[in-house]
Amino acid sequence: MFEIYPNPVNHILNITKVSDQAKYKIYNRLGRLIYQFINCTLPMSKKTNKIMLIDKNLLSRYGATTDLYKPKDIIFGEGDTPKYYYQIISGDIKLNHIDENAREIIISLLKTGDSICEFLLLLDTKYPVNATVMTESTILKITKANFAEMLNSHPEIVLDVCKFVSERLHHNVIKTKNITSPFAEVRIKAMLNFFKDLNNNDKTDYSFQVPLTRQQLAAITGLRTETVIRCIKKLEREKFLKIHNHKIFI
Repeated sequence: MFEIYPNPVNHILNITKVSDQAKYKIYNRLGRLIYQFINCTLPMSKKTNKIMLIDKNLLSRYGATTDLYKPKDIIFGEGDTPKYYYQIISGDIKLNHIDENAREIIISLLKTGDSICEFLLLLDTKYPVNATVMTESTILKITKANFAEMLNSHPEIVLDVCKFVSERLHHNVIKTKNITSPFAEVRIKAMLNFFKDLNNNDKTDYSFQVPLTRQQLAAITGLRTETVIRCIKKLEREKFLKIHNHKIFI
């Protein structure tokens, strides 16, 4: 029996006790083959840490340009007309809405490899949210017309995009279900578990650093920041989470 270690992996994946001529295939989360190799050690940090929804070289062939953004920059605003397909090469983006009381509601968090509201390119509608930069980010974009041409010429991409949209819808359904509880503590625990399950393969206690401030947790759960702070302290006493240097670990 062959062995694979470590699991999860960030940098080096080792595979032992197999034939030197054994062949391996690595698939992304959409089930698409991204790498094949024969030797038993694969540098994962170079091959799989930044898996793109659509290959960057393919986007470049359809006229993709690169934009650099700083934190708090707006990629597009609520009410704007979709004109481009956007793909995150590096960085973190939030989709948010500002309500009538000037309170921020975070709809979704996007990371390296994700696309931004790509499904709206197929609809005759406006953006219902803002796309706001959270960390220094690099974004590839191609025009709506070139995106449609690329999909027509590469039907395999359509399946990848459909799978990605389906995955995102599934996660949003789970998130929506969890934040409807009338109890603040239940909302916060469910949201923290949601992000850990979505972004971390290691399920041991305190293995995942939550990439959100207390204010952002409030914006996602629909709670007041003061309520989130009180609940976080209570959950720390209950050993549901751990706080180190003001960071939350679950």
